[in-house]
Amino acid sequence: MMQRPLRALALAGFVALAGCATARPDRSWVSPAVTPDASSIAAAIAEWVGEEAPPATSTLLVLPVSRRQADNAVTLALLDDLRRMGFGLATSLAASPDAHMVRYLVTPVFERHVVVRVQLDGVEGARLFYRDERGGLLPASALTMRGTL
Repeated sequence: MMQRPLRALALAGFVALAGCATARPDRSWVSPAVTPDASSIAAAIAEWVGEEAPPATSTLLVLPVSRRQADNAVTLALLDDLRRMGFGLATSLAASPDAHMVRYLVTPVFERHVVVRVQLDGVEGARLFYRDERGGLLPASALTMRGTL
């Protein structure tokens, strides 16, 4: 019975430490291990961005992943979802100086969990997802936000 609270405490600590990771601040990052969940993860990121910035009138600069990750399924699905929602997508701040900057980090933790962190103009949203018995990815926590637009 003590096992469950200890595991939850360890998971909470890991999620908190994920914020201290040394990923490049000018890049997004996606773990190759999350490829099967690309559409679910991309939809969750796009939904949060759509709640924070109005799609029909906003242009986004989605910070790129490294060249090695350029064709990852999460990024491709995210860009498609954002276009479908009506967002304009910028290629640089020089071309679109009023664009909102979006950065995302997707990391598996433990056996069945994935942490998704999204930054929009300095506001960060983070959410933990859990893989159910059928393999689906479901929210395991509320969206936690830090900062204000």
